[in-house]
Amino acid sequence: MALTKEWLHRITHWNTALWKICYEPLVSLDLTGFVTRKHLSAEQTSNQKFHLMPVGTAWGVLWQYCWFNSEITLPETALGRRIVLHMNPAAKSTEVGESLVWANGNIIGSYG
Repeated sequence: MALTKEWLHRITHWNTALWKICYEPLVSLDLTGFVTRKHLSAEQTSNQKFHLMPVGTAWGVLWQYCWFNSEITLPETALGRRIVLHMNPAAKSTEVGESLVWANGNIIGSYG
């Protein structure tokens, strides 16, 4: 279903407002990563060189994959609380990205 520009704007605004109301940011991530056109396994990425990838780093041409890496240390205030990773792996804000989320070598979730 195609949305008009007005409805797309409304939904984006509602989504942003809900995140601000329902969730409290605990930490932000410093990402490293690399881009490739090769379909790699997680094990194959260990041989790649990861570079700092600040917010806004351009990537995402057709059939290009981007692998990100980060370490998270949660504050003590997170103890006993449900933790949500809020992300949008799309290359551009108008696109929808998809991803698998790994932790300690195991897939723990997905997005997209």
